Amino acid sequence: MTPYETFALIGLIVGPLSAVLVTLWSQARSAKRDRQLQTLRMLIGTRHVVADPAYSIAINMIPVDFNRQQTIMAAWEKYMEAVYYKASPDNLDRHNQEMLMRQTKLIFEITRFMRYDIAESDLEKRSYSSQSFVDRDQLNVQAQVAWIRIANALEQQNQAAGLATPAEPEALIPQDPSALDNRT
Repeated sequence: MTPYETFALIGLIVGPLSAVLVTLWSQARSAKRDRQLQTLRMLIGTRHVVADPAYSIAINMIPVDFNRQQTIMAAWEKYMEAVYYKASPDNLDRHNQEMLMRQTKLIFEITRFMRYDIAESDLEKRSYSSQSFVDRDQLNVQAQVAWIRIANALEQQNQAAGLATPAEPEALIPQDPSALDNRT
């Protein structure tokens, strides 16, 4: 076999193989960026409504999507420290401001890594929630508090009337999960 034929044979094998490898590498990189972008979008979209499940999901996905980015992971660690810190009632306002500052820093680090030109101050000061959404959320919270008050009042009435005290919720859960299957 001549050197020309050898090179042609190598080219026939290496060319398509390298094209497949480059395509796979490119697709993996694109999929990773899509996941990172989805996490960023959830964070930005829900940063002012941290009780939203999408916010919790996004925060929990940061170590998966950005685990090799030291500045992002450092900002995430600081934010998580603030989240887990239990502030005293006297220190609650300062603590909430600290959490907001750390949240803003975390999101800013992600936007910077993703090469978006968004100022950190814009992330802190500019977010939108419709007043109807805020009103609905406050109404839901008030309704949940009202249910607790109603339950407490009913229990007090039952006690005053001499009725039996209801079982604790834990006592209502069967120890044997198969007992749930036998209900009609």
